[in-house]
Amino acid sequence: DSLADNYNPEANWDDGSCTYPDNGDYSLSFDGEDDYVSTGISYTELFGAEEISISALFNWISEDNTYPYTQGILSNISSGDSQIELALDVDVPNGDKKLILTWADESTMDSPAMQHTLFDYEIINFGEWYNIKVVLSNNHVYWYLNDLLVETDDVTFTTLGRESPNVPDLNIGRANRYDNYDTYFNGLIDSLSISINDGNIIGYWNFNAGVSDTLYDHSGNGNHGAIEGAQWGGCTDPLDENYLENAEVD
Repeated sequence: DSLADNYNPEANWDDGSCTYPDNGDYSLSFDGEDDYVSTGISYTELFGAEEISISALFNWISEDNTYPYTQGILSNISSGDSQIELALDVDVPNGDKKLILTWADESTMDSPAMQHTLFDYEIINFGEWYNIKVVLSNNHVYWYLNDLLVETDDVTFTTLGRESPNVPDLNIGRANRYDNYDTYFNGLIDSLSISINDGNIIGYWNFNAGVSDTLYDHSGNGNHGAIEGAQWGGCTDPLDENYLENAEVD
């Protein structure tokens, strides 16, 4: 991988030893306006999966008071051309703010019939860090908070399908892309991963580079993200022991 710190131009095959910049406990700050990361991951890499697991460490800062759409954490959704999404739902009953998982099931292939379920165990508050893992498998969704299983939902899930062959690539920090919906995430993401079929990691981003406009994938698959607008977050106080010199947002 030419983006790795230890890239060897004479190597003929990848032995899994690639390392990437790790300059401290950084995160990415998304402004809720137009920031996102494009991973380039095609829906075909997830298509047909019997199990999908998404893990995220995030801090939600604010909803959009003008256009209260869902805010995406990880998504390849565009109305009519969708597959899977983990997002923050700002329009659930009683005004609660909750995580929502949405997916296309193989049983409704190439038709607009997305499935979804809410994480009812926990209301997501602004300004707090959440360590979440969600697993979609065998007609169930398993929700983990701080590595503890706290909720199991009965759902319709056989294998991961699609709404059409025109599903966009997987993005971090925004949800539905149809007609320029304002579904951008407003907050911080510190770690994110997605895997299929009992641990086959598709992408793992630890957000610790703190430099450049590349979000490095540590899965070994080279699914590095192109950062569009999001800024590196961390401690900006030079007198603090956690000070990070490249942090743009505290």
